Amino acid sequence: MEAHGPEAEPAPPAAAATTPYRRAVATAALCGLAIRVLYAVGWRFDAGLLYDGPVYRNRAIGLLEGRSFLDPDAWFFHSQLSEGSVHPPGNLLFLALGHQLGFDTPKGLQIWGCLLGTATIVLVAELARGLAGRRVGILAAALAAVHPGFWSYDPTAMAETPGQFATAGTLLLGYRFWRTPTASRAAWLGGAAAAGALVRSELLLLVPILVIPLCLASRGTGRQVALRSAAALLWVGMVLAPWVGWNVVRYEHPVTMASGLDVSLSYAQCDQSWYGPDTGYWTVFCGQNIRDDVAGEQIDESELGLLYREQASDYIRDHLGRWPVVTAARVGRTLSIYQPARQVELEHTRESREESVLWMAMIASWTLAALGVVAFWRPPSPATRAALLPLLAPLAAGVAGAAITFGTTRYRSAGEVGLVVLGALGIEALLRLGRGGARGPGRAGAGPADR
Repeated sequence: MEAHGPEAEPAPPAAAATTPYRRAVATAALCGLAIRVLYAVGWRFDAGLLYDGPVYRNRAIGLLEGRSFLDPDAWFFHSQLSEGSVHPPGNLLFLALGHQLGFDTPKGLQIWGCLLGTATIVLVAELARGLAGRRVGILAAALAAVHPGFWSYDPTAMAETPGQFATAGTLLLGYRFWRTPTASRAAWLGGAAAAGALVRSELLLLVPILVIPLCLASRGTGRQVALRSAAALLWVGMVLAPWVGWNVVRYEHPVTMASGLDVSLSYAQCDQSWYGPDTGYWTVFCGQNIRDDVAGEQIDESELGLLYREQASDYIRDHLGRWPVVTAARVGRTLSIYQPARQVELEHTRESREESVLWMAMIASWTLAALGVVAFWRPPSPATRAALLPLLAPLAAGVAGAAITFGTTRYRSAGEVGLVVLGALGIEALLRLGRGGARGPGRAGAGPADR
């Protein structure tokens, strides 16, 4: 006898089941775009590009005008062609693409950054959905839309916005590889991590702390694991080789990712940044004697960088007993747990960021971190607790970069991607507790309707 009633009706097709998810993520993305544009128009348009924003824009314009990756300051002030790689090329290429598409003014580039920031919202949603289901994906999209640790960077024309996009893409590919480990997916994962490093140099650390561990721990035979690891490293090499290889040969002394690391080292190794109220931060007065000594001399960035490194090394050796304290201060400043009020003041005055936005971003990050603790305490299923660890890899990379240079909250910008996903998981855990503590389906057991 044929059964009747709702219980006998077939389940809706997967495409129909995912339509509410897509609508919700699209709504979050549009709201996020509105927030970003309002911030850009209401606050950032009048101020223009600040801090490193004009540097990135000028180098992108030089690239479009046929001067390759040369130092625009040497050309503008001295009409000299001098090689330049203070920053990796990723953000320069992104800004150059914006110019080509019509976003060719400072205000246009600010909107261009807002568009990429909006795309990051979608990637974060997909990352969270793949990890714990559609509802967590929607929560992550909503958090990414409103989190000041995302939208405050988008109208700056600096590297944080493409860095967050690349980080979200790398984590997304990482989890997809983990679920279905193949050599081709390992290759894409390695390529994405390398592409992130071409935006922000410290993201190169994702190769040893994320890509290789995922490959080595993936299921399969020893031969399969070795093949995946080799594929990932091959693609890392292929993505990085054109830039790194060129840097090695075009300077007096070899440069790898960027000469800006030497500048950062020079700004952070002197009494002002090792002692007193600004311990762990930076000041332009560090290394000023070197800049005064070589003023007017025609030396390239690698020669100047060598002088910076030598002076920094000498200073560190002479104050080695102070080094653990300074390193802890740098990490604490990056995580907003050491002198948070002073850090807001420093970044407002020296990095041209609004105090109110800095405070909002700081409080939001603290909140996400607390929700992340809840996520580890009550993960979607017992098997997913270890699966949450890769979300912390970008934050670890940023903290490591700060430990060797100086502490600034910008260095944790890539880490905000993982914090947002952990925050969404934490909210989901609290909602489950409110319903009596029942666990939702973990990613490993999720059916089509949960994907």
